[in-house]
Amino acid sequence: SHNLKEEDIMEIYRLKTSMYTIVGPFTLGMILSGANKKEINTMKEILEPLGIAFQIKDDILGIFSNESTLGKPTNSDIEEFKQTILYSYIKEKRKDYLDELLKYYGNKTNNNSIQNVRNILIESGSLEYANNKMNELFNKYKSLLNESNIKLDVKRILLGFIKFLEIRKK
Repeated sequence: SHNLKEEDIMEIYRLKTSMYTIVGPFTLGMILSGANKKEINTMKEILEPLGIAFQIKDDILGIFSNESTLGKPTNSDIEEFKQTILYSYIKEKRKDYLDELLKYYGNKTNNNSIQNVRNILIESGSLEYANNKMNELFNKYKSLLNESNIKLDVKRILLGFIKFLEIRKK
């Protein structure tokens, strides 16, 4: 269905990426190291926005990076009609760009059509919106982490991890 709203996409990000890619592996390590349930739940709450921000960054890179840096084609999200926050922004908030975007979304692409999609996402404000949402979540993660009672050395490691995720290019 192409009827997903941003809230649906964010829930998919939470369940698919945040829980599966970030929270799950991290809390598994905590369980194996003997952490108690309260510590695990605290970390889960802290890490959840990080996983969502990670997926938003992945969606941005999936269209705006280049294939040699990314290590995968930058047309796959477009051709596969991936409903990302970039797409939902146009569908929900900038419908005046939707018809133009749909000329390319879900169809075979070439360098020209990929650049046209990028231009649409930039001109519509979709890229800026996604970047702002991602940065808001990264900042929420940092705030939750700084407010927590987690040991300083662990905080430093986690802040290094967030810095890596913020600047990653692939």
